[in-house]
Amino acid sequence: MDGLTKARDRMIVRLLIAWGICDYRVLGAMRRVPREAFVDRRFAGVRLRR
Repeated sequence: MDGLTKARDRMIVRLLIAWGICDYRVLGAMRRVPREAFVDRRFAGVRLRR
């Protein structure tokens, strides 16, 4: 598992479950589907700032 995959899994556990999203199908989809697929095309070039 590479660093990006580990970071993504941490995000899923920390944020989604904390927000009450605990359906295993949703969590599985978030792990499998690239995050770009969840972003509106208008915002595709916008980066999240840390």
